[in-house]
Amino acid sequence: MKKKTVIFLIIFLLLLIAALCGFFYTREYMTAQDEIAEYAAVQSEYASITYGPAGESVGQDLPSEERGLPYVVSETDGMPYVEVDYKALLRDNPDAVGWLAIPDSVINYPVVQGTDNIKYLSTSFKGKHSSAGTPLLPQK
Repeated sequence: MKKKTVIFLIIFLLLLIAALCGFFYTREYMTAQDEIAEYAAVQSEYASITYGPAGESVGQDLPSEERGLPYVVSETDGMPYVEVDYKALLRDNPDAVGWLAIPDSVINYPVVQGTDNIKYLSTSFKGKHSSAGTPLLPQK
């Protein structure tokens, strides 16, 4: 009888620990999803991805005798770049100093510079608590 009680207690404790782990995992998962949604909204509100020109002729503005030069391929032709509405960005958060984007990746975020190097480690661009923080340019 004593052995069954010990086994029952161990099983109960393991189930309790599993339930607590599930609770904390779910809470962190939901927080992360909220932060992802917030940054997706920031990206769609302030930035848009466009693509560089491809195939414009060099020499369009030259005199007629110099036109017809072959097109010189630029290394940025057809590459995506981000257009940012900096006026709206600064209006909503005056700590904004730029935008960080890497083509063909998920990196597409505003960059901030606060009055100290601590605030944006745990604060989102919109000012909410965030475990991911916001990309920041540190103070000197």
